[in-house]
Amino acid sequence: KLCRKMEDSPARKFFENQPQYTMQGVVSFLRAEATRYEQDSSEWAREKRKLLDRIDALEEQCSAHKRIEEDLVERVKLLEFALAEERQHRFEVQSSQPTQMLTPSDSAPRPRRASRDPVVPGSRESTTA
Repeated sequence: KLCRKMEDSPARKFFENQPQYTMQGVVSFLRAEATRYEQDSSEWAREKRKLLDRIDALEEQCSAHKRIEEDLVERVKLLEFALAEERQHRFEVQSSQPTQMLTPSDSAPRPRRASRDPVVPGSRESTTA
């Protein structure tokens, strides 16, 4: 009766339905997993190197942009200093000269006649000359 109980037990039925592993099958599976792991590791290493190279390139580009920005800021400061000096110089020159009142006709440039222009008889210029 004891044997019969074991044959009919649910545990026995469960283990009968499970696949049967052999030593050769287990070793083959472990080799395949190790190969897959090595391939994944090498792929991750390649991807890591690629990303690190990209990071290096971006950091180099960023530092180049910072150097350009510093150079441009220095140039702006230099130009602002030169502009301030020029304004100071103009102010000193204007304050040292007496103030003259200009009429609108004085401020407009006068047209000049070229010396090659012929003098037309009867014109104002021919009578004054």
